[in-house]
Amino acid sequence: MIYEAPLTSGSDAHRHKSEVLFDFSASPLVFTQGVTYNLIDRIKAAAPIFGSLLPFFDTAANLLRSFNDDASLHFKANFIGSFPGSAATRSLELDFLGTEGNRLVQNRSLEVDEDVMTFSTFFSVDKNGNIATNGTAIQIRANGRDFTCTKLLLIAEQETYSTEILGGGA
Repeated sequence: MIYEAPLTSGSDAHRHKSEVLFDFSASPLVFTQGVTYNLIDRIKAAAPIFGSLLPFFDTAANLLRSFNDDASLHFKANFIGSFPGSAATRSLELDFLGTEGNRLVQNRSLEVDEDVMTFSTFFSVDKNGNIATNGTAIQIRANGRDFTCTKLLLIAEQETYSTEILGGGA
């Protein structure tokens, strides 16, 4: 099998990025154990320290969206906070609705006082595919105990020539 490289390098594509940091230390963001929340809905009214949720985080529809292209979308979230008291099992999970098997779980040890949980993944986006046309809701759930979030960093990034996000909101 012979592979011929494309005439243009993927690195020539424009990098689109949303990077936003929230500080909830004055008014902590609490995720009650066993309750599933839409992450974007919970944070969209908060004023960030820096950055913007746009263009990837659609605050009108509460969805993670991508540019309409055959280009991977990279996602990262850092949650800094704590679970109170002690419990045998404590975890935080993110679930990306409408995708297959993209549920990420971070478990915590009893010995950890401040929890820094990193969720990192990528989505193989197809032009006119599910994520490009419908987006995905990011659901978050605390297990074992309530999770009190004091800081949150969200990053989404995609290299693409496309300038089109379908069904976009604000």
